[in-house]
Amino acid sequence: MLTVLENCRVSPPPSTVGERCLPLTFLDMLWIRLFPIHHVFFYEFPHSREHFLETIVPNLKHSLSITLQHFFPFAGNLILFLNPSVEKKPEIRHVEGDSVAVTVAECTLDFNDLTGNHPRKCDMFYPLVPLLGRATKVSDYLTIPVFSVQVTLFPNSGISIGITNHHSLCDATTRHDFLKAWSSIAMHGTDELFLASGSLPFYERVVKYPSSFDEMALKKAGISAINADYQPRQLSLSEAVKKKNGLIEDGETLIKAVFVPVPGIGVAGSTKIKIYDLDFGWGKPKKYETISIDYRSSIISVNASKESPADIEIGASLPAKQMDAFISIHSEELEGTFY
Repeated sequence: MLTVLENCRVSPPPSTVGERCLPLTFLDMLWIRLFPIHHVFFYEFPHSREHFLETIVPNLKHSLSITLQHFFPFAGNLILFLNPSVEKKPEIRHVEGDSVAVTVAECTLDFNDLTGNHPRKCDMFYPLVPLLGRATKVSDYLTIPVFSVQVTLFPNSGISIGITNHHSLCDATTRHDFLKAWSSIAMHGTDELFLASGSLPFYERVVKYPSSFDEMALKKAGISAINADYQPRQLSLSEAVKKKNGLIEDGETLIKAVFVPVPGIGVAGSTKIKIYDLDFGWGKPKKYETISIDYRSSIISVNASKESPADIEIGASLPAKQMDAFISIHSEELEGTFY
């Protein structure tokens, strides 16, 4: 199904970032132990392999390098300190020479089938998303890659851009800001458009402590307390979360709420993010999928629709029999409501 054409690494331009650290916020800490997030964008691209390799791939690499200059954590690594006696908090660290793993591949799967609005086998999408790479031990800490990219050609049909990120790297809004910057630079060939937008990179934030914060409660949950400023994130975490001046007041209550083993449905994505506006120079996406919802049947994806601002797209991953039942019930409900 898949032939790897190239494995390479892309760094920010030399001497543009240097050594910088981003301390994890309190909410970032909740995601350290969870699975990575996988997304795939499909674009129609009726061109040859030669055009793809000679024109598209070099442009994507160059524009990615420039984008990483402004979003340095994507090229960095998550640092987890191993010595419990040392009061060091996890951080995302970038040093000169850090880079993002980029895979270039060719696929023989049916592009039109993958981008259709019908049930498809989840394992067909797995070859289209990259791995993050292994954690490595350096002295008294672990270094964990946080972001990777795969660009896959479907000859004379389309291109997919698969991205994988560690969940603690960013939220959906930050990831979309990164992709908007990358796609704008790829289309226009310069970083001036992004810099002129006036939007600050997400890592420009003040570090504060919540006013009431039980560190022991966090350690019992398997994570450590962390400096935090929540202003860049919009929160909707039930009545257990109290907001005041951009801070969560009761960290212990939040931890208990997050890890309580009760039935529920997780939601990936946001209808406020215009996910179908990402144009790298060959048009807007034909299809977008959140592949990582397949890890748990209790997670669905909810995104803005390509067709209309008033519509939404909902994705679900279920065993075949459950999917058949879901489709039947869903169709009956729609017919009963609108017809």
